[in-house]
Amino acid sequence: MLTYNMHMKRFHIALSDAMQASGMPLKQVCETAGVSYEQFKKYMQRAKVDPNVSTNVDTAIKIAHVFGMTFDEFVGDDTALVRTEAVDLWRKLSEGERQILLAAARGKTS
Repeated sequence: MLTYNMHMKRFHIALSDAMQASGMPLKQVCETAGVSYEQFKKYMQRAKVDPNVSTNVDTAIKIAHVFGMTFDEFVGDDTALVRTEAVDLWRKLSEGERQILLAAARGKTS
């Protein structure tokens, strides 16, 4: 089941924040990312009216890279980090501990 991370920013908000923090104007961001400035200018204008506006993932990744971040880092999605931590903890458990944890998660008691 997919869920929306409530801490995650909408892409256009993350971009506005990054441009403000860096002082980099949209035109420079687009040129550095190799994406159309005119197209992205329209996207940002539409985002002011419709906060659910979206862009394609390839463009979003390129823009995040301009700021030295992955897309997940750019929008503040920590899902991958949380999953990695959970897997690391799981690997440290003995087989018996794993079975207890699975039973508890499934609502079974001994």
